[in-house]
Amino acid sequence: MKICIVCPYANPEKGAAIVRVNSFSDYFISKGNEAIIFSPSRAGLMSQENIVRYQGIFGLLKLLWKTDFDVLIGTSPPITQPFFAMLMCKLKGKRFVLDSKDIFTQTAAKPGTAGKKIIKFQIYALMEMIAHRNSDKILVLDSTIGKWLEKRYSIPESRILVAPNGVDTKIIRLDLAEGKKIRKKLGIGLNSRVLIYLGGLGDESYIDFLQESEAIIKKSSAIVLFVIASDETQIAMNRIAEIESTVKHLGLKDNFRMVKNVPHKEVYRYLSAADIGIDFWENFELFAVPVKILEYMACGLPVVVKTPKNNESFRKFFLENDAGFQSDNWKELAENLHRILENFAPFKQKGKNNAAIIKIKYTRDACNEGVLRVLKEFR
Repeated sequence: MKICIVCPYANPEKGAAIVRVNSFSDYFISKGNEAIIFSPSRAGLMSQENIVRYQGIFGLLKLLWKTDFDVLIGTSPPITQPFFAMLMCKLKGKRFVLDSKDIFTQTAAKPGTAGKKIIKFQIYALMEMIAHRNSDKILVLDSTIGKWLEKRYSIPESRILVAPNGVDTKIIRLDLAEGKKIRKKLGIGLNSRVLIYLGGLGDESYIDFLQESEAIIKKSSAIVLFVIASDETQIAMNRIAEIESTVKHLGLKDNFRMVKNVPHKEVYRYLSAADIGIDFWENFELFAVPVKILEYMACGLPVVVKTPKNNESFRKFFLENDAGFQSDNWKELAENLHRILENFAPFKQKGKNNAAIIKIKYTRDACNEGVLRVLKEFR
């Protein structure tokens, strides 16, 4: 079977979306299929192995027209490339699967106050509706998002497949020896409590976390370790500068470490150096639990998460999995973080249980197997 994946980013770029696409591709190939990835061309990025770069939407359409494939997976957000890929599939009589993940109009795209921005949002919303209604199958990260799509776009339940985030436990695993090496490399004492954050720049409230937790971090002599996925754009550089400036202003220089663009296969070493996984989301009521939380858990870390208000996905996840602590307000989060750092032993036990939860419920292979089974039904 020839499977084409259209996605916004690809190797050597970093991020959770790339890990998911790579996992799909590797698994499909391991089962005797062909997989090719189409991703936008950016400065200095070239086509490699099974990754083909294209210039603009017309470049994508031209590439899809001349490429032979049986089924295409379009990854959103953003919705633009999957939308045009869906149109090309209709024209060629090919099956189209939308990996909806984070709903674009509920996360990345938000209407502004200027008329131009509102019009742009309305165009995105129209493209999103058309893409979902014309997909042969829609992949979602959890059932809450699936039910929202069913109601929003009048989509039958049979066309929606829950393909949750998962962890490749052969890659993301606890290795205390490697963790000690990372602590030594970063100048972190073996007895220090380390709070680790994995992520990109811009979406999450990492500045608020530093400001709200400053006193607690200092009092406990904890270390906050940011493992950041970033590019070299001016926007990214400005965001990193903002983090560094905030750390300096708060007097947290001795309590803070930051590393950038760690290859995914090396991430386990940094997770193995940590004691607690942290994450912080302010908005996004319709948003699934991100893969970083699962990777924290896979390495035996309990988690502390600032969750969006009224987010059903986070609420259900922490109700079903005693993974750590979550709160939708900073005051409660800070109070609990203080108690945890004062008496860590009971909280640490949650982390030990977390690794088993991942192996039972949240593996990459289980997700990939389900997706491939659906693709084969199209033949």
